[in-house]
Amino acid sequence: MRAMILYLFKSFAKLFIPIIFLLSYGCYYDNYEELYPVLASECDTSNTTFAMDINPVIEANCVRCHNAADANGDVLLTSYEEIKSVADDGRLVQVITSTDPDLQMPPGNPLPNCDIQKISIWVESGAPNN
Repeated sequence: MRAMILYLFKSFAKLFIPIIFLLSYGCYYDNYEELYPVLASECDTSNTTFAMDINPVIEANCVRCHNAADANGDVLLTSYEEIKSVADDGRLVQVITSTDPDLQMPPGNPLPNCDIQKISIWVESGAPNN
């Protein structure tokens, strides 16, 4: 009797343990915002400045296409005055928040939400040179 129970247990283990493992593995999710809600929501916009927050984003994502040698769309973004001009007329926020692939900047690679929030707040506060 004992041998029969042991045999059934081994048969059960060989068959059902892999199935249970596969089913439980399928329940795993890797949504960053859900896994790390505190880290994902941390976007400090309280002290947003042009020098520390806005200009580095523009230099890293925009200047390669909007410079003196390659002014795509006749837009230059190499100085504060040029960036402020595009911010004041609304084009800066319009292109970084657009969902239209023809208008969205940078093309095919939207800015992170935190950078968009910082730029929007900076523009709303008058785009100061701080």
